[in-house]
Amino acid sequence: MQTTQKKSVVKTVVKVTPTKKAKAPAKAKAKASVKKDETDPLAIAVKNAVAKKEVVVEPTEPVVVVESTEPIKEPEYELTPVQANVSQLDKATQKEVKRILEENKLDWDVRKEDLIAVSTFTENGSEGIHLPTPNSGIYRNDNNIHLGTTSKKYTCYQNSELVECIYEASKAVNLQITGGGFCYEGSRVYLDLKLEDVYVGNSKIKRSITCLNAHNGRGSVQFGATYTIIHKTATGTKANKFTKIFGDNGKFYHYANVSSRVKSAIAGLFESLAKEEKTIETMLAMTKVKVDEKLLHEIVKKCFRVDLNNTTGNVATRTLNNITAVSQVMTQQINNEEGTLWGLFNGILATTANRTPKNQSEDDYVKAGRGNLVNMKAFDIISNYLQSRK
Repeated sequence: MQTTQKKSVVKTVVKVTPTKKAKAPAKAKAKASVKKDETDPLAIAVKNAVAKKEVVVEPTEPVVVVESTEPIKEPEYELTPVQANVSQLDKATQKEVKRILEENKLDWDVRKEDLIAVSTFTENGSEGIHLPTPNSGIYRNDNNIHLGTTSKKYTCYQNSELVECIYEASKAVNLQITGGGFCYEGSRVYLDLKLEDVYVGNSKIKRSITCLNAHNGRGSVQFGATYTIIHKTATGTKANKFTKIFGDNGKFYHYANVSSRVKSAIAGLFESLAKEEKTIETMLAMTKVKVDEKLLHEIVKKCFRVDLNNTTGNVATRTLNNITAVSQVMTQQINNEEGTLWGLFNGILATTANRTPKNQSEDDYVKAGRGNLVNMKAFDIISNYLQSRK
């Protein structure tokens, strides 16, 4: 029987299962099978289908090869965000990012390693056995220094990613990355975006917006401002350093996607510029107010736990020496700024630097260590005092 169906582009294949027939004697069945294969159209179609490796259906009617006119549907794929890396940027940006990393000694990555405990328990034969922990350690790839301990869910944010993000975001505020570095062997890294120098009292201030990231498992990417306060002394010039972190302003977490990071960074830079301007206004206000004796004693006691009044009675020699040292520095700085609160604040900065622990560098201590917290506490105390006078 001849079919009248149209041929088309894509062949839909059929598999035919012959209908079962009654069993015949072996010899007769073999002969009948050979003869049928040669003449039966159904058998010929099945044979051709198998030879072409086509798929089959099981009809009870003669095989008809049908061609579909429907277009082939492409499989659907779900797009997933790709993590940024230097190779995804244009060549000019790649070159600039690489330069910033190398010049500021940030051209290294970090990794996360699961931490284990080696048992020292001997009673049940457990000594030397490796025990699992829920924590991971963060290590520098270039020298294997341990930077911090965190949970296994922690996401590392590489220095190259930070530079790429801030490099792109800085275009929105018309600033450039002009410096950077790391503290505490790399547990904290930072980038500086230079602002114009200003003068406050008798001091010249070099300032920049600062972006900080943590590789120690704590904190997110934060923004602040760094000040190098240069003033003349009898022996030359001296610089006090102050980094003010602007809290949750514009911060973003490591696990945010690339687009969100850049948007948060742009917002963070704009907000930082506004807060930095207010910080300078506060510093200028300090130059107009003389030091109050009560405030001086309060701030020294809160920041350094030193009671300037405790100079009589049974005072240990070490304590007395500490009081004398703090008092001398404070007096010198206050006199340099004509007895104003600006001199008081600089006295705190100088004293903080002088009290840097022996196992730390001054830059680490005042930028990302406890010294930074002391200096910000002093700034807040003086700011609140100025507000109370209004």
